[in-house]
Amino acid sequence: MKIHYTCVGLVRNDCGIKHRSIGAAARCCHKDHAGIQKSHGGSSYSDRSPVVVEDGIRRALTEEEDDEAYTTL
Repeated sequence: MKIHYTCVGLVRNDCGIKHRSIGAAARCCHKDHAGIQKSHGGSSYSDRSPVVVEDGIRRALTEEEDDEAYTTL
């Protein structure tokens, strides 16, 4: 089973990176959020959030994975 993590949003789409950890994906999403806020004067936001990709299939983070993702920021 191959697992990686990425950041996905309906508007901002996929970040295009296969992160090795949940924390790395969360930091990538956080960086995208901060960049959008800075470039648009705080009037816009990024809709990207971390997801798990298992054998090519995306799924939302479990509650435990979500907790792990955001304790690493």
